[in-house]
Amino acid sequence: MTKKRIILFSILFCFFLLFILSVAGVLPNRLLKETKEAPLQVVEGKSYAELQEEGEGRVTQYVGDFCFPSYDASGKETFVLRGKEAVLIDDKVYKIKKPEVRIKGSAINTGTQEAQDIVINSRLGEMDKQSNIGNLYRKVVIKLDENTTVKTDSLKYVPGEKKAYTEDKVTVRGDRMLVRGEGMIAEMDSGRVWIERNVVAELEGAESNIFMVSLGQGNKKEAKPRKTYIRCNGRLVFEKEPNMATFHKAVRARRGTSTLAADKLVLVFGRGGNKPKLIIAEGNVLASDGSKLAKGKSLFWDAVTDATTLEDEPTAEFFEEKTSIIAPKMIFYQTEDRVDAPRGGQLTTRGLKADDSQRGAFGGWGNVTIIWKGKMNFQKAQQKAFFEEDVQLSRKDFKMNSQNLEVGFQGEDLKAKDLKATGNVYILEKSENLLREAYGQEATWDLVTNFIEIPGQGTLFMQGGEEEPKEEGKVNVSWDKKMTMDDTQKKITFYEKVRAIKGMQKVNCNQLNVFMGEGNKVNHVVALGDVLFTDTKEGGIEGIGDTMEWDWEKDTMILSGTPTAEVRRKKNRTFAKKIYYDTNSQRISWRERPHWQIPLEGKDSSRSFSLTP
Repeated sequence: MTKKRIILFSILFCFFLLFILSVAGVLPNRLLKETKEAPLQVVEGKSYAELQEEGEGRVTQYVGDFCFPSYDASGKETFVLRGKEAVLIDDKVYKIKKPEVRIKGSAINTGTQEAQDIVINSRLGEMDKQSNIGNLYRKVVIKLDENTTVKTDSLKYVPGEKKAYTEDKVTVRGDRMLVRGEGMIAEMDSGRVWIERNVVAELEGAESNIFMVSLGQGNKKEAKPRKTYIRCNGRLVFEKEPNMATFHKAVRARRGTSTLAADKLVLVFGRGGNKPKLIIAEGNVLASDGSKLAKGKSLFWDAVTDATTLEDEPTAEFFEEKTSIIAPKMIFYQTEDRVDAPRGGQLTTRGLKADDSQRGAFGGWGNVTIIWKGKMNFQKAQQKAFFEEDVQLSRKDFKMNSQNLEVGFQGEDLKAKDLKATGNVYILEKSENLLREAYGQEATWDLVTNFIEIPGQGTLFMQGGEEEPKEEGKVNVSWDKKMTMDDTQKKITFYEKVRAIKGMQKVNCNQLNVFMGEGNKVNHVVALGDVLFTDTKEGGIEGIGDTMEWDWEKDTMILSGTPTAEVRRKKNRTFAKKIYYDTNSQRISWRERPHWQIPLEGKDSSRSFSLTP
């Protein structure tokens, strides 16, 4: 072998040896790369030599196009860490430029969609060679899916826990959604993200109608706002599946004039991610839209039914300009303009009647309260409200009890038009000068004309003020067909087999008309058809006729008949077209020639002879 060939083979062997040593890791790879180009920088503006001079540690390896995969026990790739370049410091920590972490096929994507990777990028990063724990710095971006990204300044990723952490400010941006806060924990395999504190969320186009149906007042329309703002002092937990965001501690939500406050607020979005399909508020719930206010322990809104359920124990509360409802549970159906209270409650309103004056058969209206033990159903479109089981309608000096009550409304302001009570109806009016009680199985009330009817059998009890004698001031009236009260004519009428008792006077007739005077006191009474009047005082009388007119204040009456009326006193009988009777003096008089019938002495009392003067 010539000398030249020996030298050539020696040079080739040295190059081969260098290559083997480099591949084996004995020599750093950078020696090979540095023979071709200047070293790249892993820290902006600093070379590897500068890193070592500043005490970063000894650079033991340089890798261009860094790629570090990780696998589970079955050999399936779980994540990949890449970088533009990386250096290994003291054989412990990789310093990486422009790192990218890709979590493979996350479980957050289910259903018919293909599983997608979660991708995390930043400008700088480092990874512990032994634990694979990574830290990313400067403009960290987590891409949860095509529409949702998380941005922060630093992030610590722990592969063993499959979680990422930061204490810095965080921004989450999604389709028509922006959330800002401080501190974050991200669970990569499930897509669950916790933002720890000082959370502010903006949702664009997140339309919902949680703020109730109007009961007639405050029904103002306003332009739909574009954004919903939500703040909380505690955590925000976002779960990719079921696409749900949960706000904790002192939550405040605002959309236009509508506000919602609660201890906890849950928003469940549809698959598009821009509109809530469920809203759940829990703990000290306070909701308002500027004209209506709701308070309770929990509030639930469902987009499918467009219904809001408000609950609390013992009662939740709803307030409007002139109306309030307190009940354990209320359901507001926005689309149907309907309100249900299925477990009893109380409604109070100042707006039941347009005329709030003090006139009327049962006095003025003012505040009206309706209490029920069963169900309440308010249907705005049908302008009806239904109350069931032990219902009581009351206001100052008046109440009406029944098993069921139906209220009809009219006009945009939903002023009450009529009432219909059924089942053991009891009406009571009590004031300083008057007490009236009525019983029946049914009662209807036209509130426009103030006309009341109690069909079927019933009883009315009336008692005057203290100035009237105790017994003389009491009146009981019963009937078989119906009773009507006409406030326009100030008249109460009783029909068929009417029986009226005032003190020691009694009247039976087919129809009894009672006319009211000032203060709704009885002025005078007219009895019609088959009239039978009795006064059971000592030396009293019994009168029979077709008509009887009774002056209530003077306590005098006129009994008429065709062809004649008849008055009986003891065994004497008097006949005349009109017979006058003063109940105080018990004096009987007439103004035409009377006809007497006197029984024969010592004979059967049924036998008598007539005497006409």
